[in-house]
Amino acid sequence: MPNDKYKDESSDHKYFAIIPRLVWALSEDAYEFTLWCVIKDIAGEKGECILSTEALADLAMMSVGKVVSCRNKLLEKGLLEGNLYRDPGYPQSIWHISIPDLWRNNVHWAETHNTISDRIDYKSEQKKSLHLVKASPDEGGPSPGEGLPSSHEDSNNKDGREPSPGEAKKSIKNLKEKQKEEDNLKPKTNRSQTDWVKALIRMKNLMGIRGRQIFEEYFEPTYLDNREGNRFIIAVGSEEQRAWLTDRGKKEMENILVGVSNLPDPKIEFIVKGENHNG
Repeated sequence: MPNDKYKDESSDHKYFAIIPRLVWALSEDAYEFTLWCVIKDIAGEKGECILSTEALADLAMMSVGKVVSCRNKLLEKGLLEGNLYRDPGYPQSIWHISIPDLWRNNVHWAETHNTISDRIDYKSEQKKSLHLVKASPDEGGPSPGEGLPSSHEDSNNKDGREPSPGEAKKSIKNLKEKQKEEDNLKPKTNRSQTDWVKALIRMKNLMGIRGRQIFEEYFEPTYLDNREGNRFIIAVGSEEQRAWLTDRGKKEMENILVGVSNLPDPKIEFIVKGENHNG
């Protein structure tokens, strides 16, 4: 493969690559996650992956079309950076892909999803939002006896006999209804925190290198304080920062949130940390 080359400046250890938890969080499926890991393994923190799409498909164990789709999504989410161009002496253009600095956003995401339960809830909500919740034949429900009360726990089954098919079906239905009620009571804050992180990454990419200082001064030191309906309450560090963002950054971030949150008309309110906001 004459077009394949790489610049190895990995700061990772020789036999494994370090994967930020944010990458797992923003990956919509195992294909996106796998492709990112393959590229990170080649490029490291500061190097470049300059491989043909066919070579990446072989390494990532997926089709060429799937690589193209996943690469585009990872670039859009800001989990990868890259450009397509032709190097001198090479017959065709090829992607030059590198890993952006995800450190601050990764730390923030990990701190707000610091338990396994938080991460399970987040992925469950993500699957629902992606309409991937339809179960496969082996996932349709609990296996026989799974999740059902034992004979000494079931007040209607004191004789220790196995439940009839009708009783088992009713028990499973009750369990599913209870789970649905619990799901409806779960706060949507975790999902909204991730939406805000996505919006920040996209704004960083839009501003580019020239706008990096402004981004780091005004946009990066923000976090989601709360969400009320379609209104994102964003905490900032000072009145000056709030005034600047309200005047110059609010509208653009609201437009970005339309794409990342699936809300038709998201609104942003900036508050200084520790300040009460109007409900």
